[in-house]
Amino acid sequence: MSDSQDTFLDPAEAAAGASRLTHAGEGLHSNLSRIVTQINALNGGAPWGTDETGTKFNEQYLAGEAPAKLVLDASVKLVERVRQLGPDVTAAVEGTVEQDDLVAKWFGGGQRGDS
Repeated sequence: MSDSQDTFLDPAEAAAGASRLTHAGEGLHSNLSRIVTQINALNGGAPWGTDETGTKFNEQYLAGEAPAKLVLDASVKLVERVRQLGPDVTAAVEGTVEQDDLVAKWFGGGQRGDS
């Protein structure tokens, strides 16, 4: 019998979910990398003009504590964390399965997932 603190894990389903997370994280990373490259290329083309004001603005647009730079930097950090979710879930599932198998070996009992 199980109580409310028991956790049941379907390793195949959890691994499939982890794979989907990995794929989504890689997709986000790829898309963001493309966007950041495009922004940097566009900014490098002096889109704000070549007069003194435009040049000064262009220099500051992605520098230091500028809002655009903060947003880009935060986006990169966020996507890197999302990108790590799939591998982290994979490691957790593998660790859980290994631990269950070891407990079953040491103490006997049914197959993984039996209570």
